[in-house]
Amino acid sequence: MKKPPSLESRQLRTLERWRTVELENAQTEYVTLQKVTLEKQSAHERISADIAAVQAMARDAVGGTSLSVEVLQRLHAFAVHQANELSAAQAEIEQSQVRSNEAHDNLVQHFERLSVVERLKARRAQEGMKQLARADEKQLDEHAMTRARIDAGSTAAAVEIPKE
Repeated sequence: MKKPPSLESRQLRTLERWRTVELENAQTEYVTLQKVTLEKQSAHERISADIAAVQAMARDAVGGTSLSVEVLQRLHAFAVHQANELSAAQAEIEQSQVRSNEAHDNLVQHFERLSVVERLKARRAQEGMKQLARADEKQLDEHAMTRARIDAGSTAAAVEIPKE
């Protein structure tokens, strides 16, 4: 059983709105994750810059003087701590990029789903226009046939020879 056209179009409009909202949510999620990834990359760069600055400062401080074992151990411990921070920051960047890539894939899927609905909507609109055109042609054909019958009837009446 075929559904009434108004119900089909209402369902199609609802589906299109739903898919549009899904796409917008996916876009928001993707942009948010991209921003987080950029922030994590900035943090990684700051940590790298801090490590370079501390190492330069340590080289300048050492510059030819002898250091005690305790100072060397503290410098080494601090360098290990900074290296751990840098590794953690790198791991966070990688995780963030993975989530961002997943969000991008999700965004593409939602875009494709919305595109399917839009193509269906366009196809249905085109079919509706064809049906209207066919109905107009049918009506014109019926008017032409009616007109032809009327014309044929009036011609036959005019040609008829009266009986005496």
